[in-house]
Amino acid sequence: MESEIRAVALRTGIRVPCFVQGSVGKTNDYGAAPLLLLHAWGESWRSFMRLIAALPLTVIVAPDLRGHGGADKPDEGYSLLRLLTTWPLCVSASG
Repeated sequence: MESEIRAVALRTGIRVPCFVQGSVGKTNDYGAAPLLLLHAWGESWRSFMRLIAALPLTVIVAPDLRGHGGADKPDEGYSLLRLLTTWPLCVSASG
């Protein structure tokens, strides 16, 4: 399955790198939805590299969280509410 790192521009004004494997708009052969991988605080999507390698047929979306890895550092901070609104934007923008 093909993969790439996309620079996703969020409507919040920041850009986050997002690893995408497969076609997000489609399900895999088993009908499963894409797997969204969210890293721990202070990490990046790269913390999932071994897991991603073990799931070559799974559609995966793994963004860097705002302010982590290669993502822009937002001026408005890192509240849980702001983090929660970032994830759906990454999935929809990756499709």
